[in-house]
Parts: sequence; structure tokens; C-alpha cells
Amino acid sequence: MRVAFDEQIFLLQQHGGISRYFVELVDGVRATDVPVQVSAGRVQTELAAQRWGLPIVRGRIAGRILRARRRSRPTPLPPGADIVHHTFYDPAWLETPAGAKRVITVHDMIPEAMPDQVPQDVHLAKREYVRRADLILTNSAFTAADLRRYFGNPSAPIVVTPLGVDEVFFGGGPRHPSLPSDYLLYVGRRAGYKDFDTALRALALDASLPPLVAVGGGGWSREESARLRELGVSERVHLVRADDQHLPGLYANASVFLMTSQYEGFGLPALEAMAAGVPVVVAASGAAPEVCANAALLAPAGDSEAFAESITTILGTPGLASDMVAAGRARARGMTWRHTAELTVTSYRELLDGSLESCT
Repeated sequence: MRVAFDEQIFLLQQHGGISRYFVELVDGVRATDVPVQVSAGRVQTELAAQRWGLPIVRGRIAGRILRARRRSRPTPLPPGADIVHHTFYDPAWLETPAGAKRVITVHDMIPEAMPDQVPQDVHLAKREYVRRADLILTNSAFTAADLRRYFGNPSAPIVVTPLGVDEVFFGGGPRHPSLPSDYLLYVGRRAGYKDFDTALRALALDASLPPLVAVGGGGWSREESARLRELGVSERVHLVRADDQHLPGLYANASVFLMTSQYEGFGLPALEAMAAGVPVVVAASGAAPEVCANAALLAPAGDSEAFAESITTILGTPGLASDMVAAGRARARGMTWRHTAELTVTSYRELLDGSLESCT
């Protein structure tokens, strides 16, 4: 069995959950002694460049490469593959080598579920990829159900292969020198359905709560800066730019981790926080309850009072906090990138031998 991955996501993302998933999956499949090829020659994804020793390009150059790929047909994919695993939904990559089985991963159905917040074409030709797929992988049972809800029952089997967490998060790391000893933590993008405003409003409700640290997501927008002033929390919210090597320490030294998103196809930051030993509060929406199980406190999406109350409960109940840390670490230990790769390879093999059935 030979597996090829196309280069789409590695030219689209510098950082991000989808590109991280595919870097980890490529390395995990290789670790099972399955021959793997990646069509990328140059990449924008920093993790891919570090792991695979590839030249790195930045956004403008990556965009030019993408446009050049779209003009050339067929698009360059390694020949002789038994499986082609597509990394995104650009129609330019719909052609596959003759005889190869097509695999796609559907990470979420956010454009379909929340069309008022996400452009409909952000996932490009996703519907066509689903229609042509021989195997569809999803990160969660929630996403599998949503895929059927919006696209109907596909002809290809759907298999759930949950995401994993890197071992480095279990080891923690040093405290960031510019941060206070106690802080709440938020990681990732903030706009739209991510609903960072709920975290800000929760902070504003209780002046005794620790400051909030937001990691990633770019600088404050004009609207965010105005909102911080309006809520009176400008001095209690810190924005930190951090690369992958600093993330474990940022998680491990937080008092509570918050994920306020109204929709997640998985919710990798919550899993990373649990691995790092941080009590977690997540919105009871999307795949977050499935991922966290009984290891986190759930608050209704958008309910800032419930988030503030959950934070206060954790901080004021040492026994609860320690129990949540233990439960979170145990949950994370069962969700590794190795497990993701093993489930995926099993699905590849069953697809080729004709024994594959939907697991949802």
C-alpha cells in the first residue's frame, strides 16, 4: 500500500489545526512503515518545514504557487499511489492518479451550519470532494452527523478518526516571563463563531477573576480594542504571540482554560489544555462535549454568566480543580496522534481490501 498526500493545506496555512493534523498524520502513517509521499516541494506551514526539511515560503509566494497549480492540469501528485488523501477542497486537486482511491477528511461543517458567519465558498469544492470520495474521515461523530445533515448520506463510508495531542503537552514548560502567576487562558482565533466576546464579558462580570491571556489569532482589531474599553477590561486582558514551542508552558501555567466557540468540529486546544493539566471550561456546543467527555465543565454557548460561575467554582474548589486535572490528563492520554494514524491506516487497508464499513 502506497499513500500520497497532496500539498494544498501546506500552501494555505502557516499555522492551524488542519495543517497540524496532516503533518502529524503523515508522520504517523510513515511510522507504521506504510510508504508515504507528499507532493509539496515548498510549504508555508512552519511545522511541515521543520519536520520534513522543506523550503518555507510566506503567504504571497505561497499564493503564487497555488495559482500556478490551478492553471496546470492535471495537478502534480506522486504517481503510483494506491491511496490519495486530499488535504483540502480546492477543485484543482480533484484529479487523482489512475487507479488510486480518494480519501478526504471533513473537519467541520461550519460554512453550512453558520452561513451568516462564514463565507459559503471558504471550503471551495467540499461537496464535490464528498461526492467523489471513496472514504470520508471525520474528526468527531458530531461532524459525521452534521455532514449527513447538510449533504445527505454519501456513497462513501464515513469513519471517525479523532485528533490527537502531542506528548510535549504532558510535560508542560516554563512560565512566560511577562505573564502574572494566575491567569485564564484562551488560544486561537477570536472572531465570529469563536465568540471570544463571551470570555471578555465573563471577565467583566467579576473583578476578582484572574486576568485573561489570549494566545494567537493576530493583533487586536479596531472593534476588539473598542470592546475591551467598553467592558472596562483593557488592563486585564493580555495578548501573547507564541510559537509551538511556547504553547505547552502557556497551557501548563494557566489557572483555567476557556473555549467559548459556538461550533467546533473537534476542539484541539481543549485537548491540549487537558494534556497540560489545566481545568477546562468549554461551550456545550459542537464536538466539544464529545472531545472533553466528563473531564471539563460545560457552559451554554454565549452565556458569559455561566462561564464566570464555572471559573469561580473551579478556582474556589481545590478538590474539583485537582479532580478535573486528573480526568483531563486521563482523557488526553487516550487521544494520541499515534492512535489517529493507526485508525487511519486501518481504514486505508480496509478500503483497499473491500472490507470497510461506516463506523458512525
